[in-house]
Amino acid sequence: MWFQLDRSDLSFVVDAPWRFDVVAAVRASPEEAFDAFAEPAQMERFIVGYRRCAWHEPPGLGARRQLELVGLSFRERIVAFEPGARFAFAIDEMTAPLASKMLEDIQFDPMADGRTRVVWSVCYAPRAALTLVHPLARMGFERGYRRTLERLAGHLASTSGSGSSHRTARRASARLEVQ
Repeated sequence: MWFQLDRSDLSFVVDAPWRFDVVAAVRASPEEAFDAFAEPAQMERFIVGYRRCAWHEPPGLGARRQLELVGLSFRERIVAFEPGARFAFAIDEMTAPLASKMLEDIQFDPMADGRTRVVWSVCYAPRAALTLVHPLARMGFERGYRRTLERLAGHLASTSGSGSSHRTARRASARLEVQ
């Protein structure tokens, strides 16, 4: 069963009643990090609970995709698609009544040492029925996003770069913060 969420756009990044940010420094270019979130073949390597992702149109601004995780699925609408810089999507529907409005904003910032700083902002309004369990649910979701960025760092460290012997020798580097 699908639950409709209120429509959101990029203004929700500022207006959301609840938000958490997960940050990681990954050994990859901003373009490589961006591509990992846009390409289902890569997503399966790092997203916790990943089952499948299907784009309904070619990837880009306004495109829609469906992401299926173990136990939860989302229908997403892309609200920012700037390769190597920003990837944001609104959740229009989900298979559990967790939020009344939700948007995820992922930004990719080049660092002086050649790594990329990935900032993943999760902005949402929980449904009123979840008020009592929201603190525990939030902790669980934050943990899942942190774990996903840890796995992203490992995935990108093993696939970025020019030579295959260098790719496998690189170590993942992730500094994770919840803000």
